[in-house]
Amino acid sequence: MTEIEKLLFRDGGTHAVVGFKLSENQITLHVAPWTQLDAQTTAEFSEAKITSLDLYADDVDALNLPCDIIGFDG
Repeated sequence: MTEIEKLLFRDGGTHAVVGFKLSENQITLHVAPWTQLDAQTTAEFSEAKITSLDLYADDVDALNLPCDIIGFDG
């Protein structure tokens, strides 16, 4: 588990992205345990840069929130 995951997943349970905002040089991310989606934790990443982007033109429902978190790589 990465340091970001340790901070965001306080109890170590499975979490979901419940909110996401991208603005110039900043990403704001809201995560919550799947078992309690209203218990959100917010993280702000300043000086953020998008280095890759996957498009799912054939499956736009895959972009709906909440969605699974695969992981946070440092």
